[in-house]
Amino acid sequence: MSLIFEKIKPLYARIIEKFDKVGERIKENGIENFDWDNMVYSSKNFRRAHIEVLDRIESNNMWIMHVTVFPNLNDPSPIFGFDIVSTGKKVSGIFHDFSITVDDQHPTQLWFIEQVNKLTWKKERELPDWGKKIFSKNMIAAGSITSEEELEQIINTCLDNLDYYLSKVGTFNTLSPSIKEKQNYYCKCQKENPYPIKMLVNFGLTKELAEEFVNNHLFPEI
Repeated sequence: MSLIFEKIKPLYARIIEKFDKVGERIKENGIENFDWDNMVYSSKNFRRAHIEVLDRIESNNMWIMHVTVFPNLNDPSPIFGFDIVSTGKKVSGIFHDFSITVDDQHPTQLWFIEQVNKLTWKKERELPDWGKKIFSKNMIAAGSITSEEELEQIINTCLDNLDYYLSKVGTFNTLSPSIKEKQNYYCKCQKENPYPIKMLVNFGLTKELAEEFVNNHLFPEI
């Protein structure tokens, strides 16, 4: 196994451990029909968290992880997102954001900006149009990471940010119907990304099944 895979594969267990401490695993109807790792959580502090790992190292030389946390509908906190796409030779993409819902001056958003500004590497990646609609200006979007030092730095940053996020989400409260609208808009824009469906089809799913997974489990709208 390559050094890259050795570095990133333990991430799944580390993130699961964090969610097991703060949330409850829930059964999401239909997700059991897909033969890769999917964990869905809920808690009093957040509405839905999803951790997905597609381990296709042996068949496709790829390892993919997707993590999202959606706040409760009375919580203006940003949406947490963390994605890794890797081959054995490099991490072709890492994406991490506290995506704004209704308040671009939210305390967690300002904290996120401070953390990102501490990073010493600069391998910025141009966002597609759908991503520009929903991701914050300070989003981490990096590609072609081959250095062990860079990889460790960004992974540690994302894990530290997750710890902070889970300690704060659910502690804010506001009556704003736009929270639901913004969370749905986030999911709608994510589904404009053609890559997840193409990838799942390449891994052997029919287009219909791939669309079902993306629409109902990866980015389900309320």
